[in-house]
Amino acid sequence: MKPLEAVLSADGVTGLSAEREYFSHTTQKIEKIVTMSFFEDLKETSTSLLNQLGLAWWLQIVTEEPLCTYYFGPFISAKEAEKAQSGYIEDLEHEETQGITVNIKRCQPKELTIFEDELFDFDSRISPTISHFAQVYSR
Repeated sequence: MKPLEAVLSADGVTGLSAEREYFSHTTQKIEKIVTMSFFEDLKETSTSLLNQLGLAWWLQIVTEEPLCTYYFGPFISAKEAEKAQSGYIEDLEHEETQGITVNIKRCQPKELTIFEDELFDFDSRISPTISHFAQVYSR
């Protein structure tokens, strides 16, 4: 039996070199997956904490037909919420919803969907944060 280094692959790389290259590439992939998983977990934990503190961002989408208010989130930043809004709007348009208005704000919705007959009690269904009060009352 020949030593592994002596066996050449079709492209001229020794078997041992090819094996090392394969393991190196595989190790890099594993490191990338672990890193991505770590950052996804960190982002999820951060978003959850911000939401508990009332500092997370939410999309508030109000529709005229049917008369509904939807909340989508939480998001770690207003920019992240803005990037995600097109998917939610597309879903609502697919359902033939009319008169879509989008607001991005910090709040803690108690319900994610509020239907027409529930809108009379609209203000009690969200808990504005201090920053929201500051924005509303400083104008």
